[in-house]
Amino acid sequence: MPIYPEILSYYKATRIKFPHPHPKLQRQDQTALRSIQTNTFPHLSRLHKLYPTQYPKLCPKCNQVATLYHTAAGCHKIHKHPLTEEQWSEALSSADYDEQCRTIARAATGALETGALD
Repeated sequence: MPIYPEILSYYKATRIKFPHPHPKLQRQDQTALRSIQTNTFPHLSRLHKLYPTQYPKLCPKCNQVATLYHTAAGCHKIHKHPLTEEQWSEALSSADYDEQCRTIARAATGALETGALD
């Protein structure tokens, strides 16, 4: 008969969707990566839901809905080499230090370019 810690470990392991932030990342970057992975990093679409009079829902660069994916990876006017949704999903699921750094940088650039990070 399994004991409680084994049951708890099993359920914890089945809920994990993304790898942990790389240990070499600064604490601030670890927090940013987790918020990107959980779609809570600042982006205009989310901010518009919270503050509809202060933030537009559309990307100021191309007039598409400014989701996190769009501003961090998909907008061709923000990023010289936009990522497909599949590539973005792979970037979010990567445990590689360099890939995690690039993901954080892309999200920060997109948020700054659209005005989501003031």
